[in-house]
Amino acid sequence: MKAEMGFLENRVKETLDKTELGSAITGYHLEEGQDDDGTEFLRVVFELANNVPIEDEKLETFAETIEDTLSEIDERFASVRFSEAA
Repeated sequence: MKAEMGFLENRVKETLDKTELGSAITGYHLEEGQDDDGTEFLRVVFELANNVPIEDEKLETFAETIEDTLSEIDERFASVRFSEAA
């Protein structure tokens, strides 16, 4: 089942608010996509602050948490990406 984007965005925000990465993430957006095979997916892109060091393990754990959270409420594959804020 597909969940509404607003609901998914709220769950991402709730999950982010519960982590210690809050000061390191300056923004995020959630987008729907479709791969070459026609499989639908969700992508969450988090913008990281340039001046806040973060351990790779913490980012990996956070990404897994977001992917698991979205997978529980939406049938589409969830993918997390990080980018540096401009």
